[in-house]
Amino acid sequence: MMSEFMCFRVLSFLCLSQYVLLSQANFQCGIRQHGIRPLIGSGWQVEKGHWPWHVAVFKRNDKSEKFEYCCGGTLVNEKHVLTAAHCVVKQHSKYSLPALFYEIELHIGQQNLSEVSDNVVIRDVSKIHEHPDYKPNENDIAVLVMRLPVEYSSTVIPICLDQNVDRDLRELEGERGWVTGWGKTENGILSEVLRTASLPVVKHLECLLNDRLLFGHVLNDNVFCAGNRNGRTSPFPGDSGGGMYFNDGDRWILRGIIAFGKINELR
Repeated sequence: MMSEFMCFRVLSFLCLSQYVLLSQANFQCGIRQHGIRPLIGSGWQVEKGHWPWHVAVFKRNDKSEKFEYCCGGTLVNEKHVLTAAHCVVKQHSKYSLPALFYEIELHIGQQNLSEVSDNVVIRDVSKIHEHPDYKPNENDIAVLVMRLPVEYSSTVIPICLDQNVDRDLRELEGERGWVTGWGKTENGILSEVLRTASLPVVKHLECLLNDRLLFGHVLNDNVFCAGNRNGRTSPFPGDSGGGMYFNDGDRWILRGIIAFGKINELR
């Protein structure tokens, strides 16, 4: 049975304080606003508001001029979204250049990928801050600044950031986090509905033993590895850029961004 693992970039490089804004009245980061039915198993479809901080990142197609879904992202306050840098850079030459701000569109609160319901908030981007040392296999993280702030609702709420920026990643080993997205299904097409899965954090050694050549280039002190061996519940292409969420009492905390995985063409 094929093993499937993902690498997640941690957020310790961020100057977190500059991205923390005051919460709007009656809303707190990482706390959902209505009852959520518990999920059984993983790889399941979720209902509206289950992950109100998940963002769909759309990129303008150079040929058709239409916006097309490319990646996930995570809302961290009313003006900022975190995603993977490779989702918002151009790879036309040997240099990676940030996409122009008008080439990116964000959908917050979206459930069905092809349906924009009344609860979906759409924002364009005014600035893109990729990690200054970004390379395809290193520092794969970017901050997107929305031109207009979002108004929080039951389907649009920011997640909390992990304030322990000096955390030893070995502390996470054995913990289970959640990922979500519209990644490609086994049929090779994007899922129409938002789906979610629970993944355990595993030791670096487990990923290296699975594929030393592949993971040896990306694993370091700023990356942790997570995944299952059942061949079904790991993130798929299209989930990249989304976050990995961990429950901390009554709140959910963002501790990583999907950046790299051993599954089909997602590399």
